[in-house]
Amino acid sequence: WLVGAIAPTNWSGFGESGANPSEANASRSKRSKAGGAEQGPGGVKRNGGGGGIRTHEPGVTGLTVFKTAAIVHSATPPRAGKCSMRHMNADETYMAIALEEARYAESIGEVPIGAVVVCEGAVVSRGHNRRETDADPSAHAEFIAIREAALRLGRWRLADCTVYVTVEPCPMCAGLMHQARVARLVYGAPDPKAGAVGTLYDLSSDERLNHRFEVTRGVLGGECEKIVTAFFRRLRERQ
Repeated sequence: WLVGAIAPTNWSGFGESGANPSEANASRSKRSKAGGAEQGPGGVKRNGGGGGIRTHEPGVTGLTVFKTAAIVHSATPPRAGKCSMRHMNADETYMAIALEEARYAESIGEVPIGAVVVCEGAVVSRGHNRRETDADPSAHAEFIAIREAALRLGRWRLADCTVYVTVEPCPMCAGLMHQARVARLVYGAPDPKAGAVGTLYDLSSDERLNHRFEVTRGVLGGECEKIVTAFFRRLRERQ
């Protein structure tokens, strides 16, 4: 697989290279002096750690996300089986939002991986890699998004939720999906070094576990792969 082929020699999974990704990308987004908020896509202020409900933010292809009582709904939420704007199906629409998060992660010096949690056609939470920013080994995009979704919904069981992430989850994140009892996972590019839902392991369908979840692979996979391979290519060129 191309992603693995271009990785640095000592690379073990996405984001594990000899150089610090945050140092490699000197161009960081401006932070607000009020509360340490970061400037996200479209000038939207974002709280550290991926938390904090954003009351209004531009989405992809005109999709607007805004705050309601308990969760964040899309203004025109695409439902499964129906084409959304510009003839994109629902999975592609939500993966495009995850890609937006991945691009933001790259802008702050993080490995560009993004995630979205969707419940009954509503975008409940979004997340992007923040390991370097927060000095937190658990701050993977989908880990952040799943935790935030549970907080917003007020429950740890996410049995009616779908997780969208640009890169195949690692064992830690796949394990969290099992613990959260998610209904479904959709990812873009496989991870040849740490993929735990089909590439190296498959925690999604192991019959020894007490929960299994559906997996859809390769949605916008080319674009999801491209953004990661380009990131590591630039990282090697700076070394």
